[in-house]
Parts: sequence; C-alpha cells; structure tokens
Amino acid sequence: MSKILVVDDEDDVRNLLVMIFRDAGYDVVSAQNGKEAVEKARQEKPDLIFLDILMPVMDGFQACSILKKDPSTRDIFIAFLTAKDMPQDWDRGLQSEADVYIAKPFNNERLLFVARELLALKEK
Repeated sequence: MSKILVVDDEDDVRNLLVMIFRDAGYDVVSAQNGKEAVEKARQEKPDLIFLDILMPVMDGFQACSILKKDPSTRDIFIAFLTAKDMPQDWDRGLQSEADVYIAKPFNNERLLFVARELLALKEK
C-alpha cells in the first residue's frame, strides 16, 4: 500500500486530505508544518507528499528544498497544494524541485488523479 504524507497548518484542510486519501485506500500520515514534514518524511518514508507552502515554523518551499537535497528523501514525489497561485510562486515551486503544483481550492478527483499518476511513475 502506498503511503502519502499530507502537510497543512489548517486542521480542516489537513483532516479533509487525510480522509480523501484514506477513503481511496492509501496509508496516510500528516504534519502541521514544514519542520514536522521533514521529520515525518525521514521517519515514515512516504511515497508521495502533498505539501502546503504558507505554514508557520518552516514553509513548504524550505521543506521541499531540504527533502530534495537529502539522499534519504530526494526520491519522494512532492506536490505543492497551495493558495499561492501567482507565476512567481509556480517558478519558486519548480526551483525547489517540487514535482507538481496544485492551486487551492482543489478538486478531490484531481488530487486522486495526481496521486495515482505519481505513484504509478514510482512503481516503474
């Protein structure tokens, strides 16, 4: 079973994401900020991370950069899921080596499609 880490500082959003992915049959863990995301990614070794950008303690850009530079986590797919939807935000997301950039508000079916597609790539 594939494992997904969802990271968002808003409890409602994080809980909704956990429910969406669990209902789809994924093993799901969660974190409330970028620092916790880095720790959980190193500990849990998820196959995919849905990562918010605007968070306290450590933002998603910083967390993504740390994870992509760490040999133990660099192969984990990272999808930014964020309200930051300006071209410069997309550019910064790509510079931090995120694999996908999804703007909020999100569509459940799109999230599940992205998860399936990225996880299928991991299996190849």
